[in-house]
Amino acid sequence: MPRRAKQSLAILLGLGLLGAAGWALARPVGTFLRKSSIRRALADRDLSRADRLLAEHLRLADADADAHLLAAQTARRNDDLGSANRHLNRYRELGGDTEEYQLELVLRRCQYGNLAGAAGAMKLCVVAVGQRVPAWAEAAWDDYAKRFPPELKVELKAIKTEPRAGGKTAAQAMAAERQRIEAALPKSAHVVVLDERGTALGTTALAERLTHWQSLGQDVALLIGGPDGLDPALRQSAHERIRLSDLTLPHAMVRVLLVEQLYRAWSLNAGHPYHRA
Repeated sequence: MPRRAKQSLAILLGLGLLGAAGWALARPVGTFLRKSSIRRALADRDLSRADRLLAEHLRLADADADAHLLAAQTARRNDDLGSANRHLNRYRELGGDTEEYQLELVLRRCQYGNLAGAAGAMKLCVVAVGQRVPAWAEAAWDDYAKRFPPELKVELKAIKTEPRAGGKTAAQAMAAERQRIEAALPKSAHVVVLDERGTALGTTALAERLTHWQSLGQDVALLIGGPDGLDPALRQSAHERIRLSDLTLPHAMVRVLLVEQLYRAWSLNAGHPYHRA
């Protein structure tokens, strides 16, 4: 190869290496500058600007865990709990169960009025009349229950069915079951009854209700009745009455449907890929 050609090739290779090095340096510098602007906006309490800058940054760097934490903090300060949930869950996926993650949970619960339980996780307590269900229903329940994140645990409390024998009326049986249900309710729980006359909820609507329940800063109890349903007085005293289906379903299937839909609601709010399955 002629000398001049070798020199030209060396110059081109050098320029290429310089360009690659410049590009490699530009990315972290750009990230640093964008995050500096975000922190300045937060320091100035310009939440709308911070929210806009975070959205622009995360479009370029969705795997930036720290930026998702900043976005969760900004959304909480903007009183946007749904967005705060999505970013905080994304932060947990990327950064794990860190002290910063736990602190943000505490601050969020304090902001929404649960000072006594600020250090704990919210619990969804499904209180269901009936202690015996098929093995497949138990396995399905366990499979979904273990998927929930630490700040949103789900628990099942099975209530003994009152015997219908011996001339006992349905009203008497439901009254006896009501006493057992009330004894099993978490203290100061927000009570939601599954009732065929309740408000019909699709998946998106249930996700919105879940966001609302999380903002309450207290545990939520979801009640499933026995063969004759729930005692009328218990239904009337509940904070909410909802229905998940117009179909009449076996008791075991209702449990599985409820826990699956609760998990799907969480995944929708969190931007988790399960909902797209």
